[in-house]
Amino acid sequence: MTIQAQDEWDIPTGSTIDRPALHKQYGGRIHARISPSRRSNNVFLFLTPSPFDGSVGSTGLVQFSGEGGTNGADQTLTRGNKTLHQHRAEGRTLRLFTELPGQPTRYVGRAHLDESEPFTRADIPVDPVAPNGEHRRVLIFRLWLLDPAPHALPLAPPHTAQGATTECGPGQGHAQTAGQAALDLLRDYQMHLVGAAKGFRPAGCRIQPPGAVPALYADLYDATHRELIAVRQSASRQAVASGIGELAHLASLMDPRPAHSTLVLPGAPYPEQIDLLHRLGITPAWPDGSGAFTHLPAPNTD
Repeated sequence: MTIQAQDEWDIPTGSTIDRPALHKQYGGRIHARISPSRRSNNVFLFLTPSPFDGSVGSTGLVQFSGEGGTNGADQTLTRGNKTLHQHRAEGRTLRLFTELPGQPTRYVGRAHLDESEPFTRADIPVDPVAPNGEHRRVLIFRLWLLDPAPHALPLAPPHTAQGATTECGPGQGHAQTAGQAALDLLRDYQMHLVGAAKGFRPAGCRIQPPGAVPALYADLYDATHRELIAVRQSASRQAVASGIGELAHLASLMDPRPAHSTLVLPGAPYPEQIDLLHRLGITPAWPDGSGAFTHLPAPNTD
């Protein structure tokens, strides 16, 4: 659609647009996802492919990721995010567009932020190709459409409002994204447990925390004995500290909570870390060289 130079908004919902022409007439930044205009009271929002963005069913609610933080920092309520968050106080109109692969830019319509919960936060990997590496926090704005959506929007992932959900079974763990050494250690430990313990049912778990956040994954969980297991491909201090944090975090989200936690390492940890693991109720385990594993549970002090 060709945009004519005039003061009033004249773009019908569902129209395809030429983005440079849009900004030439109404202002705003040409490459930004959140594009406030200095020449009009509009804030232009461009919905692009994202792990969180899209329509929440057919409710009229749309999730929209904030901007910034590409250097690894958390997103904050500054710049475009601040303008979006304060659009009511500043008397600005939010106008939503889609910019999807292989499709022209299309105008969806007006929107406003949810008053009771204008945004949530979510964690995403700093490096998308290393999902188990460092994460950063992003803002997920919650928009209500004021105009009927003229075309189907991408669907956002389910929003779990209260409580975490846990699914355990084959393929649910995250070890498939770990290094090969961790994969091998996980496989060996799984085979050891199946052969050594009757009734052991090892499986990975997918844990969805409340809110619009990515799922978390447990390497192994034995539902029969309620044992949560994390695997690390190094016995370094950093790896042990990481495993402790993972076990504590996942256990806090599971219902019922695990009765036991085990950290599997390729070798014995340092003595002071064995003491730390015992004080936290975590059993370290490592290969003993014969195909079995050494387990070192905390001494019974009763």
